[in-house]
Amino acid sequence: MNREADRLPLIIVLLQLAGIIDDSGIDAIMRKASANKAATIFDLILDAGYVNELELTRLQVLEFLICAGKLTLSTAVEEIKSAKGSSFEPGLDEYYPPGEPPEPQRIPRLPLPDRGTSGVALPLP
Repeated sequence: MNREADRLPLIIVLLQLAGIIDDSGIDAIMRKASANKAATIFDLILDAGYVNELELTRLQVLEFLICAGKLTLSTAVEEIKSAKGSSFEPGLDEYYPPGEPPEPQRIPRLPLPDRGTSGVALPLP
């Protein structure tokens, strides 16, 4: 890494150590982050196409586990690298089975009453 790791967000460090983002990608995201204060680093990573939404969620979980002391940085990077062929490869949607999604189950409905069942009588004009 050509910059101090403590100056970069942890998710960027994870992506760099896993080989998903390079220095030019980091520079571009950090420039966009400084120019657009309203955008989160997560939105910028997603918009740049380095990961999809599911992969971003997994990265956020890994980041949380590292911050909580439940996982080391090297273990998280190994987890990302081991999943790289399936879930961290941009453009691959391995988590979705091929074909059409199954049709949702229909909820059986009771037939509508043919007479008024209300206790309120309304006078007709």
